[in-house]
Amino acid sequence: MAIEVKSVLDSWVRYESSVREREQKALVSHILEKIRADLQNPKIQTQILDQSIADVEKLLDSKSVSA
Repeated sequence: MAIEVKSVLDSWVRYESSVREREQKALVSHILEKIRADLQNPKIQTQILDQSIADVEKLLDSKSVSA
């Protein structure tokens, strides 16, 4: 009886693990699709570029102050 119970529990754990893995893969896929779609948006591209420029300028300013 104990062997049968252990077998059923092990099977359930494997099933739960596979369901969790499938859900995580679906979530990652959904997030990547959303990010790719967002990156196609010119407004978001401009925001990323503006932020990148601001970050570089900040780095250059901090380097010139410490030099």
